[in-house]
Amino acid sequence: MKTIGIAGCGLIGGSFAKAVKTKTDCRVLAFDQNESALCRAELENAIDGRLNAQTLKNCDLVLIALPPHAVVPFLREYAAKFKKDAIVIDCAGVKRTICPEAWRIADANNFLFIGGHPMAGKERSGFERASDALYNNASMLLVFEEIPQLARLEKIKKFFLDLGFARVVTTTPEKHDRLIAYTSQLAHALSASFVKSPTADEHAGFSAGSFRDMIRVASVDPQLWSDLFLDNRDNLQREIHTLISRLAEFETALRKNDREQLVELFTQGAQRKATIESLRTFRETKGK
Repeated sequence: MKTIGIAGCGLIGGSFAKAVKTKTDCRVLAFDQNESALCRAELENAIDGRLNAQTLKNCDLVLIALPPHAVVPFLREYAAKFKKDAIVIDCAGVKRTICPEAWRIADANNFLFIGGHPMAGKERSGFERASDALYNNASMLLVFEEIPQLARLEKIKKFFLDLGFARVVTTTPEKHDRLIAYTSQLAHALSASFVKSPTADEHAGFSAGSFRDMIRVASVDPQLWSDLFLDNRDNLQREIHTLISRLAEFETALRKNDREQLVELFTQGAQRKATIESLRTFRETKGK
């Protein structure tokens, strides 16, 4: 792949641009509605030119780093402009509301669409926070309609591994959204709820790492995350219900002054953490 197009120069798209420029010999063309973000990207030599209807046809790979509700409209608008057999990958945090229609558009216009989700980020967005190291040791999730030929699949995987990703994981739209509800979205709902306690006003001098970890993602983009939550509301509602049930077990033990039950709940948590860490290590080792 010689020319990479990037639609969206915020944290995710900007970090892709910087990583491609510093870690590969590909050209980068970019688009963003925020002119200042594009100008900054040009000043920092993170891009080689502008992505538009004319230059899109030169791109071997296009990364769509736009909000989830903007991905399909972007594909509809530019479907006929993509290079034949180009690879187009979105970076949105949900997949069921994007992939089926995106695959239909791609099939009708002779390009390959892949649902993508880089498992990396920061609590604040914008090109000014983009980094060529953002994806180091992260996972890149890919959702295919049909797995492409081995040579093409390996080419796609190599591209992301060259950018610093530790692994490329293939999945389905359904599994992606179900797991992301737990691993990402639930944490954001919990953080936004936790920080609203009146006690938080008095935390100075009484807080340490656990407090900072709990509130870190409470400052994310409210519009973007509201869209993500609503697009995945069935999965997220289920995870919130499960969390409330687990918290209720602690509340019940406290109400009953039941030390034995508290010890059991903490023990279960520690055992569960050990189990999932062992499974993660095994799967990562097996995948290498």
